[in-house]
Amino acid sequence: MKRTTFLPAAAACVLGAAGAVLRQAHTRTCYEESGFILPHHPLTGLLAGVLIAVILLGVITAAVISVRGKKAPSGDEAAGPRPCACCIVSGLLTAAGAVWQFAVASPRTALLTVCSVLGLAAAAGAIALACISPERRAVTWPCAAVGTFFCLELVRHFAANTLNPVALSFGPECLALGAVSLFAFCLGTALGQARGFGTVCFGMCACGFCLTALTGPQITWPDRLILLGGTLFALPFLLRLPLPGGEETSSPDRRETEDPLP
Repeated sequence: MKRTTFLPAAAACVLGAAGAVLRQAHTRTCYEESGFILPHHPLTGLLAGVLIAVILLGVITAAVISVRGKKAPSGDEAAGPRPCACCIVSGLLTAAGAVWQFAVASPRTALLTVCSVLGLAAAAGAIALACISPERRAVTWPCAAVGTFFCLELVRHFAANTLNPVALSFGPECLALGAVSLFAFCLGTALGQARGFGTVCFGMCACGFCLTALTGPQITWPDRLILLGGTLFALPFLLRLPLPGGEETSSPDRRETEDPLP
């Protein structure tokens, strides 16, 4: 069995939670009446530093794992009640957010309608991942559904802020939605396992950015449900990352069968 670690995923979540607290304080104290950010405020630098730290953590962790050439545990090893529960809850949150944002929106644009329908498909895909063996190629369509939904959500959020001159007020949620989308597409090509640079890097960025984006000034409660769904979609696949240099260990019975007779 390969030695694994959950520490990088935990660090990404801690940074994301810290970013959420900083962003809430930043929204309350660092904006002028005209809507612009106060210049040279220390909270602005701290918030930007957290976002950069999440990116660096994801890039460095993914690079180390990729260079060492270690793969994630097999599907049978990685499967368990925690990943299944996370995927199911992620699907339920995504479905609730998609339906809620469609119900309260006025007017209901074509883009919002398509996003809401794809949100239900993404929810079904996330729940399906909890029931499908990661070794099967059937993981492709669930990951594609999740990736497409979050990609369109990114387009919708960016389109709603085209006249907003303050990128820091809507940028974290765009980064979060984009990271979840890229993670889902990479996960589909990796047959449902967090292995390689793309899945590890974008997965960790998804966890950190989604949590940071929860307290953004542009974020509604349906958006929060969708962002929490994105966090829980990426998190379970990162809880058992292979340790660099970790060696496989065999059971005594297996060693007896594999060792040549004297």
